[in-house]
Amino acid sequence: QSFADILSTVLGSQHMATSEQYATFVALLARAVGLPSRIVTGFRVNPQTSSATLTPERSYTWTEVYAGGRWHVEDPTPSKVGKGSTQSGALSSQQLAADNTSGGDCQPPNCKVVVHPFSPRGEGNSLLRLLITVGEGLAALAALMLIWALFVSILRRRRLRKNRRGTAAQQIRGAVAELMLMRREFGHTSRLAAATTTELVDTVRTEIGDDEVDARQHMISQFNLAFYGIDAAAELAPGDVWEWTDMVKSKYRNLASRRMKFRHRVFYARSVT
Repeated sequence: QSFADILSTVLGSQHMATSEQYATFVALLARAVGLPSRIVTGFRVNPQTSSATLTPERSYTWTEVYAGGRWHVEDPTPSKVGKGSTQSGALSSQQLAADNTSGGDCQPPNCKVVVHPFSPRGEGNSLLRLLITVGEGLAALAALMLIWALFVSILRRRRLRKNRRGTAAQQIRGAVAELMLMRREFGHTSRLAAATTTELVDTVRTEIGDDEVDARQHMISQFNLAFYGIDAAAELAPGDVWEWTDMVKSKYRNLASRRMKFRHRVFYARSVT
């Protein structure tokens, strides 16, 4: 039967479609809007009774739509057609003693249907509920961590732009501050034994495995000139200092363990002390 036939029957003036047609109509509509759906066939029984007799007249069809992580029962059949129970219990057939000709197979109408009440799918299983709750909590935590990491990234970019502004001496001092903050964010100690530029450069070179002697002397000279005015014959070169700082940052990132990389993503250092 085509969808057009079902549509004309369900929406016709008499509304005399069967439960199968109503269920099919709703399932197709759900799929049309992107919701998974399925058609379920069973029997219509009174949930207040403990047993019922299976007959063709009790057969019934309804729709289940998947949304919000679980299946939702949708019974679209109008009450005047005979709206039945929406999964009021699990059905199991038992052979009647009077049925001696079925050979052990239960055949209508000589079947007794025993109704075993149960909780809706997913609600009667405490372990499943616990797993769902834990999963939702972990998903919420992961979302919060992603938001926080994005916020830290924005703060770090603002700090970087601030440290790159100013005169040549201010830019070099900013590079030193950025270097020390970066070490702290990667989990390295932020305090040195002596507050000297030589110790800072040597410590960083040891941590990243840098053996460029010329670069070491150039950086120490630039730092001393920017902070203390030593070696006045040298010229300030903030571009060289920032290029070296970016190289150091890349080396720290490549050599960092997963734990240190995670720390760098979520930890933001505001001061070097």
